[in-house]
Amino acid sequence: MHALLNEFRDELLRQDKSLTTIKHYINDIDLFGRWREESYGEAFDPCRVVQREITEYRSHLNTVQSASAATINRRLASLNKFFSWMQASGRIKVNPVAGVKGIAVIDPGVHSIDTASLRRLLREVHVHGNKLHVCILEVLCGTAIRVGELVALTCSDAEVSERKGTLHIRNGKGRASRQIPLNIDVRRAIAGWLEVRPVSTSNYLIIGQRGDRMTPSGVWRIVKRYAALAGIPEMTVHQLRHTAIRRLVRPDNDQGVDLAVVAKISGHRNLKTLLRYCAPTEQDVSNAVDKLALAGD
Repeated sequence: MHALLNEFRDELLRQDKSLTTIKHYINDIDLFGRWREESYGEAFDPCRVVQREITEYRSHLNTVQSASAATINRRLASLNKFFSWMQASGRIKVNPVAGVKGIAVIDPGVHSIDTASLRRLLREVHVHGNKLHVCILEVLCGTAIRVGELVALTCSDAEVSERKGTLHIRNGKGRASRQIPLNIDVRRAIAGWLEVRPVSTSNYLIIGQRGDRMTPSGVWRIVKRYAALAGIPEMTVHQLRHTAIRRLVRPDNDQGVDLAVVAKISGHRNLKTLLRYCAPTEQDVSNAVDKLALAGD
């Protein structure tokens, strides 16, 4: 099995899949293999898998593990990719995942923070005055880039002057590149950090205490600290991206930005994805229901 997975990994590399994507594929296949061994009491042989076992696994994930619909569908997609490759390479005649339906997903919309919370968050980081932390928060809040894109930035990717600036995303999601103009808050934050950034052999913009590239989890720990100080302890770092995009699509007191423009900033290749940011928030729904009250009339 180990040799087979290595061949599959090599095929994914030839298809130019990212290392993160490959890791998810291999992990999902391994989880299925372990479940099958425990359920059937025999070594996992992918050549002997039939569709019934796939549907049993889907049911196990749904009812026993209480996995989310997104998790179940991702694991089914990973298995489909693997068994499609097995079929194409002549190892099996039928793909057992073909025809197996995923779990219907009700789009929950996106989770963002309101403007007041955002202001408290940025206030806290500026009050504490750590220029690296200011740079991290201002860039995430002011450009809508992903955390993975942030930690991949090199110093040369950030072109900053007093009047203008550009952030070059060289390897975004799907290996796509884009350029993002920088507003004055982000320009000042980057310039402030570059003034005090320690000399390092690393050319990455965001570096840790040892002078090497900061990890996404390192960024999350920093964001989490200031989120707690700002009174929003349940916030996730990805919500900063959601918040920035929602502020473009549905600003508080102005007309929203054209979705095609937002897509160039956010890196979304499908404009339909951005429609999620147009959906009403829980507060919007609550405010609408309040208007139905007659007691105040």
